[in-house]
Amino acid sequence: MLGYAEHREVLIWLEVSPGVQRVELRYWAQGQPQTARTAAYQGALQQPFNPLRIAIGGLALGTTYEYEVWLDGKHQNLPYPLRFATKDLWEWRKPAPNFSFQMGSCLYVNDSIYDRPGKPYGAGFAVTNDMTRRPADFVLWLGDNTYLREADWSSGYGIQYRYQHTRRQPELQALWAARPHYATWDDHDYA
Repeated sequence: MLGYAEHREVLIWLEVSPGVQRVELRYWAQGQPQTARTAAYQGALQQPFNPLRIAIGGLALGTTYEYEVWLDGKHQNLPYPLRFATKDLWEWRKPAPNFSFQMGSCLYVNDSIYDRPGKPYGAGFAVTNDMTRRPADFVLWLGDNTYLREADWSSGYGIQYRYQHTRRQPELQALWAARPHYATWDDHDYA
């Protein structure tokens, strides 16, 4: 999932399974794979949940990059493009650039074991699929970005499980990778 994208740095979030020993991102300016550099995660990876943040700095201004994910020396072949773009240095030099963004909220992903009895709340991925298809510079999540359930909020494990469950949905992976995501929290994020 793309986090912030600034003038010379971006943040990429990944979550890996226990047992993974090495996580690397190989990145290069678009169309120039021969210039690839590597950013590696440094830290413990043996927890039940391993959300990782990899900040890549020293990037060129206003440049689109392509990247790959490598786990334990194996390239992860994903069915969607992995790209990010740094901001142009416009401040004090030219008018502010136009931008577009999407807003999201109330992302309830069904999980039958933990859902309340009766008809589940979640209604599929039509809205998020549409968000993925439409161009935008970033997504601003307004809260209820996941829905903690009764079995989740009483433990750190439960909270981490719920966030992982929501973020690992194959139907959402292309959206997480398509553009930077920024979020505020609401009651269901806190439980």
